[in-house]
Amino acid sequence: MDDFEIVDNDKSSFEKLEYVDDDFKFPTDKPTTGGRGDELVAISNINKEMKEVQELKKQLKAQCIESSKLMKQLNAQNVKNNELSTRLKNELKQLKDVKGALHKEKQEFIDQKAELKRLLNSMSSVPSNVQKSSELITKLNKFYADTSSVEEELEKLKSLRVAQQDMINECKINIETMSSKQRDCLMSLDKSKSFACKECNTDIGLKEDIESKCYQVGQGQFTEKKRGYLFQTAVNTVLGKMKTENFTTGSYQISWVSCAKCSTQMGWKYISADNETNSSKVGKYCLARYSLTSPEDRAQK
Repeated sequence: MDDFEIVDNDKSSFEKLEYVDDDFKFPTDKPTTGGRGDELVAISNINKEMKEVQELKKQLKAQCIESSKLMKQLNAQNVKNNELSTRLKNELKQLKDVKGALHKEKQEFIDQKAELKRLLNSMSSVPSNVQKSSELITKLNKFYADTSSVEEELEKLKSLRVAQQDMINECKINIETMSSKQRDCLMSLDKSKSFACKECNTDIGLKEDIESKCYQVGQGQFTEKKRGYLFQTAVNTVLGKMKTENFTTGSYQISWVSCAKCSTQMGWKYISADNETNSSKVGKYCLARYSLTSPEDRAQK
């Protein structure tokens, strides 16, 4: 089981809003007789329905405006992602050039080693050959200088690889975070098959996407309150900043996961793993069971 502790965010309370139409007037309770009274009731109902239609039109217009804003944000994010992609391509080209240079240095190193061995054999057979000794010293000095250059190139390659991985992870976080910020466009799942946020009942993940129910999301001795479920995917969530965490199974880079509607912290998403044996968890969500409402519990409500 993964050993990690989640700190719940403060729950923000919501006030229920009631809409009152000041222009609407209910019909009086005075009894009416005959067909005239029925006609008045029908006209009153029609007026009420027309007001509801007008209100729905206003809400639809507001949602269209908000959707346009979100599309502009997505386009801006797409431009940034294209810039990141261009930077990644340039970094990969530099890595390829460094790899070629390292291969060339390696071949020169092998050739110099063979030459050194040949010179040493020659010196052992002709100890008095001072000129060859001088050449050997020169080549040894060059060999040490070249070795130092190779080490510098290796360090540069390592740093470039780290920078490349950081850029890839940053790109993933930006894309998923922007998508999850569309709070007015929450995705709906089959309520009879999906888990929901315990605080606001927003759909989070399907029961069939659960890979394991044997994870722990808190430190110390295991209890049912600390049980975590590993989901292949989740919806209507927001990713936080990426950080490195050391669990009992190894070291990972993770991002905190919270509900897109009420911001309740629910668990984390695996971004990368240092050990290849744990790479199967990358991209999946470990969510606290106590922060979720099961499909069975939802059916009883």
